Amino acid sequence: PPAFAGRGYATEMLRLVCAHLLDLPDVTRVCADTEAGHTASRRVMEKAGPTWRRDEIEFRDGRSSTITHYALDRPT
Repeated sequence: PPAFAGRGYATEMLRLVCAHLLDLPDVTRVCADTEAGHTASRRVMEKAGPTWRRDEIEFRDGRSSTITHYALDRPT
């Protein structure tokens, strides 16, 4: 809801989810993607730790959209 926008809740949740997943023994990378034009989602990912990896054009239902891929690797 808009009442919670901009308060950092999504960033903190994503940060916690990534940390949890990377603590699992078989997980070495967490990946996420969003539409390139969704700047709020991109900011959340960048603040939480995942970094931009690539953009890709995807076709769905006869339409194309640019998808931005992010990933966070387990520290070595």
